[in-house]
Amino acid sequence: MYVPWIASQLLLASKTNAFPSPIVDTLSSTAGTAKLTPAFHLMIPFTPFGENYRLGPNNEGHYFEYSPSFSEGSYLVSEPGYGENKVNATIAFGAANVHLQPSFATAKLQYNGIAVTDDNANIYFEYTGTVDGTGPDTKKLFTGDPSFNGSDWGYGSINLSFQTSPGKYKFLEDVNYVGSQRYIVYGDKILGLEFKISEVQ
Repeated sequence: MYVPWIASQLLLASKTNAFPSPIVDTLSSTAGTAKLTPAFHLMIPFTPFGENYRLGPNNEGHYFEYSPSFSEGSYLVSEPGYGENKVNATIAFGAANVHLQPSFATAKLQYNGIAVTDDNANIYFEYTGTVDGTGPDTKKLFTGDPSFNGSDWGYGSINLSFQTSPGKYKFLEDVNYVGSQRYIVYGDKILGLEFKISEVQ
């Protein structure tokens, strides 16, 4: 019963220019665009090449890989100037689950870990992300090319969240974080994932 009235109001608005400017006019504006503030530098070393646990391919050609990380060489530290309570931690333990497409063009990542700060607080964190396997370096990584020697920034991104106990690090739970990543190789063919983590505002 209200349809005729709604139609009449829409017609009136169109004649009186009561509608907002077309959406196409606002797309060029940066208003409302998320702002990224550098927050943390994260390094997670993983087991040497050839020592991870890979399952597959399954009947659809997908691979699944379980990759434990270890503490030596790991860190989660605040970027200079970020926050009042600085984080300076190592990764006590954790592991990544990797889902590789049959073509190795894309990898889906899921990681769960616990970081221990220099004042003995435990910080549980997890991330999910995607890696573009079509890059010249990431393709070598996923296909097991022995010449792989790391990758550049720009081929992977993550969403990261924290859980903590009440106290100085509680603020971590109330913030949205994203990150970019790259792979590095060091030591005895140790695979390191290096992340630049930013707060989304």
